[in-house]
Amino acid sequence: MKNIKYQSSILAGIYYLLTIILIILEYTFISIQKNEIVQQCQGSFQEALKKEKETFIIRKKFFYDVQKSSDNISADEKSNWCDQFFLLSEDPNRHRLDSIFRQKLVENNLPITGFITCTIGETYTIPTHTELIKKEVYRKNKDKNQDIILKVYIDLPMIMLINRPYTYILLAVWLICTTGVAIYFRRVKSYQRNIILRTHIQTLSDNPHNNTLQPTGKEISKGYYWDIQHVCLQHEGKKIKLKGLNLKYFQAFINDQDFLLLYKQLAAFHHLNEKTELHIVKSRAYQVISQLKVTLKEVDIDIISIRDIGYQLLFNANQTKNNTSSLPKETKLKA
Repeated sequence: MKNIKYQSSILAGIYYLLTIILIILEYTFISIQKNEIVQQCQGSFQEALKKEKETFIIRKKFFYDVQKSSDNISADEKSNWCDQFFLLSEDPNRHRLDSIFRQKLVENNLPITGFITCTIGETYTIPTHTELIKKEVYRKNKDKNQDIILKVYIDLPMIMLINRPYTYILLAVWLICTTGVAIYFRRVKSYQRNIILRTHIQTLSDNPHNNTLQPTGKEISKGYYWDIQHVCLQHEGKKIKLKGLNLKYFQAFINDQDFLLLYKQLAAFHHLNEKTELHIVKSRAYQVISQLKVTLKEVDIDIISIRDIGYQLLFNANQTKNNTSSLPKETKLKA
């Protein structure tokens, strides 16, 4: 038993450790998958920026004298700000860039809802259920209120993160381990229950006082106890229950000092007159007597017929027959 408990504890510890490892692996895979999707969305955004410029900025003239500049912002950065300012003046809500971005998501097989906001300065708020994946700031000078800011948001559904082969592999491994552990503990429980049962049986067999059931009720003959409350007869650890006419007949037997049941009593049981012919009474009682005889045989009781009188119970029938088998005929009748 101690060895089984020790093994069960080790198995439970391994199972919990394995579950934690699988959860950590799943979380790691989800993080990796999320980073890959975010990078693809960022790439789609860069493609959308490039296509918007190529499509809507046909000609461009830009002059910049670094010596006259009051700040150290590069010419390329100022040029990009000018591009965005021009595009913003043409499309204040940046619907064109947003449409191109969504088109790029579809082309890159990313079934994600995404949109782009454009502000001058930090003045825009966005719903909390979306995630900011990219922020582009275009500066003209050091005045942040003149910065043109493009923000890319996506609504990344969880199903995209978990609907991957490795998720199903981890789930299958966990289910297999869970099933195996459940089967093991079920068998252990059954094994422990059997051990307890065998121990109990062994204890009963070692104790001679527990070998037989303690009889209850009134002793009607040596070794025979009648429990009227539960209508059962007990003998040497055996119990039989009686009901119906069998019970009625048996109670009539034991109520008589010599355990006799007369034909006139049987006639009354079957609602027959005392003047009813004897063969009719016998035929009515025969079936019940036969059933009762089979039942009482389990506790070594026989029912013998007494000619023209009725029936009588014979307790310890086998022992009585063995004892009387060698007696003369007259002695047998007297017995």
